[in-house]
Amino acid sequence: MLALAVLACACLQFASAQPACRTSVFCDDTLLRPVQLAHVFNDSKTFVDCPLKVDPAEALAALTALGAQPTRSQLAQFVATYFDDAGSDVLPWTPDDWLVAPPLLQGIKDDAYRGWANALNALWLQLGKQVAAEVREQPERHSFVSFPNPFIAPGGRFREFYYWDTYWIIKGLLASGMSQTVFGMLENLLTMIAQHGSVPNGGRVYYLDRSQPPLLAQMVWDYYQYQSGGGARSKNDALQFACGALPLLDLEYRYWIQKHTSPEHGLAHYMAHTDQPRPEGYANDVETAENSPNQPYLYKQFATAAETGWDFSSRWFAADTLSTLQTSDVVPVDLNSILFANEVTLGQLHEQCGTGDSSFYTAAAARRASQMHELLWNDEQGMWFDFIATNGTQNKNFYPSNFLPLWAGAYKGYVAAEIVVGTLQRLQLTQYPGGIPSSLVNAAQQWDFPNVWPPSEWFVVEGLRTSGSDAGLALAKELSDIWLHSNYAGWNSTGVMYEKYDCTTCGAPGGGGEYDVQAGFGWTNGVVLDMLLKFYV
Repeated sequence: MLALAVLACACLQFASAQPACRTSVFCDDTLLRPVQLAHVFNDSKTFVDCPLKVDPAEALAALTALGAQPTRSQLAQFVATYFDDAGSDVLPWTPDDWLVAPPLLQGIKDDAYRGWANALNALWLQLGKQVAAEVREQPERHSFVSFPNPFIAPGGRFREFYYWDTYWIIKGLLASGMSQTVFGMLENLLTMIAQHGSVPNGGRVYYLDRSQPPLLAQMVWDYYQYQSGGGARSKNDALQFACGALPLLDLEYRYWIQKHTSPEHGLAHYMAHTDQPRPEGYANDVETAENSPNQPYLYKQFATAAETGWDFSSRWFAADTLSTLQTSDVVPVDLNSILFANEVTLGQLHEQCGTGDSSFYTAAAARRASQMHELLWNDEQGMWFDFIATNGTQNKNFYPSNFLPLWAGAYKGYVAAEIVVGTLQRLQLTQYPGGIPSSLVNAAQQWDFPNVWPPSEWFVVEGLRTSGSDAGLALAKELSDIWLHSNYAGWNSTGVMYEKYDCTTCGAPGGGGEYDVQAGFGWTNGVVLDMLLKFYV
């Protein structure tokens, strides 16, 4: 078992206004600029996922030998000579705890959905990954960060773990009875905190400049609850694990308070620690920022938008285009809802573990709820809105993220749940056959209309389901039915689960953004399995 208490004491350094990481290959302009701007690959991520065949110094010397302005064909030959194929250092992995017919899934009453759930359970075998031995033996040749255990990847171009994806993947794995796999994945994320002070966006060195929505405390709580309710480990073992994880969860919490919280109002915002193009999105960032009067600022905003998980969306625009991103100046409803939920959960865990620190988190949650109501709640509209710090206004556009306080419980004592349920009813979200749109703005970004994303769908449905309102529960069931029907229709016609869908067409995959829609797909499978267990057993 991971030595959590020892890892929590690791010395930590946080970068600010720096390249995404400090490797001479995967994050440095010397190599990234010529290769990525020559478009040796259509997708910038492909190059930074290619492991080196030789040590970095030898590859860089070979690049220098090409002269000041190598041609695209020279660069393509250079890459072919000194780099292996992207993903060649990631191997298939079969989880030891995978079951052909997980007991929980056999309780699904609908025959077709039960068969579908069993088919999704089989997809864990395709998504199971482990890094090759040479990643640990020669880490300088690879862009993977160091972590101890195999994992379930999202799928497609996403060959590594991703922070907030893992929340819903874990929900799906627990539905499938795979608590041993979940334990290993939690160890991986806790190791990230011990090594870096936070969980990075994903399991690559080029993601170390930023995190993602901080859901690890919720993952640990889900695992603890599952094990306590009759999982493979005893309740005492589950509590021992949760208590061992607490110092690292506290450390991550402090990271978000110290590095992402405004002293003016006490609420959090996203802020990546780089002012350079994202290595995995290098060409797009450079080309979009070409005419910007402040390229370092815009580069920081690209990376910060990636930290939100909503990359990219009109939600972060100051005007109408991607080049007007102001992500770090936005106080997001969803981030602060997640931190409120973490404060509640950490308070509960500290109480269970008898540390004496539960009152600190209880007070922090109370302060945050008050500040959220004051700054983010809009009584006239009956919902919360992101706050734009630069002009002191709310962004009064619809986004599913506006409703995360309902999921987190941050509304209690300030707003009746029925008011928020009434707002969601008035929005007529059930009119969309593919699910809840990411916005009502078609801005050609993947986190805008008409795309539907599993996390957004889950947060709205779960908030309604747990609201204590009969009307809320009915609406949760109706929205869940639409989502499940669309996903099932897509599965039936293609045999594929997608990362996102189109709200206007039942079963159709989404589009837009920096890359083609990806299949697999970890968080979609997890959301579906979780909803099936909540509404169909």
